[in-house]
Amino acid sequence: MSAELGNKISKKEIDFRVSLPDQCHLKGLASAIGVLCRNLIDNAVRYCPENGVVSIEVFSNDLQHTLRIKNTGRPIPEYMRDYIFDRFVRGAGEEETGSGLGMSIVKRVAEIHSAEVLLSDPEDMTGVQVEVTFPI
Repeated sequence: MSAELGNKISKKEIDFRVSLPDQCHLKGLASAIGVLCRNLIDNAVRYCPENGVVSIEVFSNDLQHTLRIKNTGRPIPEYMRDYIFDRFVRGAGEEETGSGLGMSIVKRVAEIHSAEVLLSDPEDMTGVQVEVTFPI
């Protein structure tokens, strides 16, 4: 995690939760997967309100590895969900800065690794949940 991201987490007083297995062997391009993770984590922190929660989980079964990142930010409206992975797309009235490229990069890295990206509402909180499932 970068110092800048750590500063954002501290400044917003975000409850940052991480649940990782002891080991998880994922075949792929390490640098590209790192970019995917950084974009998702940065978005989760960026769009999380003060005193909110960001949760990162990695878990596996016999068929896939799953990265789940969620936050207590404002939910993405249903009409935006079809476009959120397009380049230069940002939410209407968005106060946070950015180019609107992060989620398109996430989608492309996932495609390169035959992974699936799923955007949904978290079951246990109000906000946004993104799951990336990588086949084994």
